[in-house]
Amino acid sequence: MKRCNVCNQIVETLSSYYHMDLSGDVKDIEDLVSKAQYKCYKKGELLLTAGDSYENIGYVLSGVVRSYYVDKTGNDITKYFHVENQLFMDEGLFDYNVSICTYEALEDCEILILKTQVFKEAVWKSDCLKDMYLFALQEGMKYKIYRENSFLTQSAAERYRQFCSMRPELEGRVKQAHIATYLGIAPESLSRIKRGMKEES
Repeated sequence: MKRCNVCNQIVETLSSYYHMDLSGDVKDIEDLVSKAQYKCYKKGELLLTAGDSYENIGYVLSGVVRSYYVDKTGNDITKYFHVENQLFMDEGLFDYNVSICTYEALEDCEILILKTQVFKEAVWKSDCLKDMYLFALQEGMKYKIYRENSFLTQSAAERYRQFCSMRPELEGRVKQAHIATYLGIAPESLSRIKRGMKEES
C-alpha cells in the first residue's frame, strides 16, 4: 500500500471519527506515517507474545487483530478485538516495556508499526495529534468503565447482546470461541445464549 493511500485512509478516518477538519494538519500525519514500517501478517500469525520486550505501537490498516492473556492453566482470555483504523500494542504509551498480552492476526492484516517514542514526540509537537490522542485516552477510559460495569452488573446474555450491538463489524470475522472468552463464558454457554435468542425472535 502506497504511503499516500495510507495517509488518505488515516486522515479520512480521523476526520470522520473526531468530526474535525484535518486538511491543515495532513503534514503532521504524513510525517508520522513516513517514520512507520508497513508490515503484512498472515491469518494465525503472532505479532507479539506476552513477556516479549518491545518499543512499538501498531495501527491496523486492514484485518482483525486479537489481544489475549493466557492463564495459569493455559487457557487464553480475549482482551480485545482490534480492527481497521485502531491503535494497538499501546501499553508502551504507559511506560510498559514488556508486553502484557499476546497479539494474533485473525485475518490477513496490514499493519503500520511505529516506535513508541517517535509517536509520543510527534503527539506533543502537534496540537492536532495531541487533541486526538487525549480524545482516544478518554474513549479508552470509557471502554474500561463499561467493561468493568458489564461484568459486575450484567448477565452473560446481556453482555453478548451488548457486544453484538457495539461491535457489529466483527460479525462473521471472529470465532465464537474467542467471543466467548471475551465475554468471560464458556463456548457452550455462548451457544445456549444464541439458541435462546433465536427462539425468542
